[in-house]
Amino acid sequence: MFVRLWMTENPLTVGPKERLGKVKELMEINEIRRIPVVQEGNLLGLVTEGDLRILPPERLMSPASEIMVTEVLTISPYAPLEDAVHIMRSNKVGSLPVVHEEKLVGIITDSDLFHAIETFMEAGADSARLTFDLEGSKTALVLLGKLVEEFDLEVDNLVLHRRMANPGRKIAAMRVRGDRVEEFVERLWTDGYRVLQVEIPHPHP
Repeated sequence: MFVRLWMTENPLTVGPKERLGKVKELMEINEIRRIPVVQEGNLLGLVTEGDLRILPPERLMSPASEIMVTEVLTISPYAPLEDAVHIMRSNKVGSLPVVHEEKLVGIITDSDLFHAIETFMEAGADSARLTFDLEGSKTALVLLGKLVEEFDLEVDNLVLHRRMANPGRKIAAMRVRGDRVEEFVERLWTDGYRVLQVEIPHPHP
């Protein structure tokens, strides 16, 4: 997944001469916490809600260029989404302007990343969610695929990750749907899979 698929395209921007009072008004009306400062499409800096919060009222007539942050971390629209997560987390920032060929083309925020994770994991879906340990088995996923086919299930998603406390240990989380999910889970136990969690939605009466 690339940044361009989750970023906000053509974000609201202001020019360097825009009064800070107007910048504050735009941010409040649009319920955003930061706004890029651009000139002829080029990113000059960023004004944040925090900058404006500590600003004395008499400075609201000053231009945005006076308080904008000029050393701004940016990212390419073609960068993997996980790069955005890493940069934002490592630098403790809530957004990254997206720049392509020196022009601002979008912005990606922590809210966009939360939305992406929610979508990837299909939070709230009516499919069954299984979590199991893959430690010690290099063929577990191959065998798992055969079981999915045997029980005629549809896989909505499959995510692999390493445990923070034990990086050598892989955990798989998957969502499946079909009429034989409970039989599938029983077979996993029988075949020795270390099933850590099972969530099977049941229809409401």
